[in-house]
Amino acid sequence: MKILLTALSSICFAVAFVFIFCLVGYSFTGFLIFVLGGFFLYLALSTGIKSKKLIILRRVICSLASLGILFTLCMTSVVISDMDGDREVACDYVIVLGAGLDGSTPSLTLVDRLKRTAEYMNSFPESVAIVSGGQGHGEDITEAEAMERYLINHGIEASRIIKEGKARNTNENFIYSYDIINERGGGSIAVVSSDYHIFRARLLCKKQGIAATMLSAKSSLPVLRLNYAVREGFALIKARLLEHI
Repeated sequence: MKILLTALSSICFAVAFVFIFCLVGYSFTGFLIFVLGGFFLYLALSTGIKSKKLIILRRVICSLASLGILFTLCMTSVVISDMDGDREVACDYVIVLGAGLDGSTPSLTLVDRLKRTAEYMNSFPESVAIVSGGQGHGEDITEAEAMERYLINHGIEASRIIKEGKARNTNENFIYSYDIINERGGGSIAVVSSDYHIFRARLLCKKQGIAATMLSAKSSLPVLRLNYAVREGFALIKARLLEHI
């Protein structure tokens, strides 16, 4: 058993190293795998020791670890349950939620959202896109600017795109975009976001009193989808603590 636990901890540490230092966007999942490796290592080191206090401590740690794993699975399942979003319907406006840039180049996550947006706008020629996202660390331009460039380069007329370049998070995406829509007289709304982000985006919309059709942008890489689905479960807790949802 000790050899097996040691091997499992080594595998976890190796995978965590790759996720944290060799891949972009997987650091959170890498951290969780690292913690799991530490748990296996602790079990390996404590196996065979007869100390009563250590046995009690091991039981407590095992119980907490089991609760943590169960919590992660439950929250991830909640996120996955709404990945498909809603059925497409014609809407006056489509709010496109920003994501990271590499300088001025959209990340894979943002490209997935923009592809979904372009498909929707081609299906519904009367719709107007509000591309929402400010300029973050390591970004040379606002996410809104990068999104506008992408859509124009993929055949969407500039007259059908409105830039909202102040938002720093999803909550502000909705607040500022909704203000623009109201200033223009209102209208029906669709929201484009990544599949793993739909559940939280829906809750944020409801919190702001926004009735919207949620359009799911499928993640190009299945492993990326799972990685962010796990992270989203914890993001839901953070959003609840901040009273955003």
